[in-house]
Amino acid sequence: MLLVIYWWKSGRVTWRETIRLTPFFVCGLALSAVTVWMEKINVGATGQEWTLSPPERVLIAGRALWFYAGKLVCRNRWYSSIPAG
Repeated sequence: MLLVIYWWKSGRVTWRETIRLTPFFVCGLALSAVTVWMEKINVGATGQEWTLSPPERVLIAGRALWFYAGKLVCRNRWYSSIPAG
């Protein structure tokens, strides 16, 4: 995401910016591995309902994205968690 923002602001991304952001990528990968471990060990996210293929995970993430985008566009008074503005 950081590279996308940088590309949007400057119009291009060079290897120098990519290398400068490498520690953030490494930190993100490490923290995501900790999250996966915590979910499996502490929460108990195992079993048939948790074994999804990568395309299925992408589809679920896409559905969540469109769900919340729809909530932002089509607000009504019953959505108390989104302040009306």
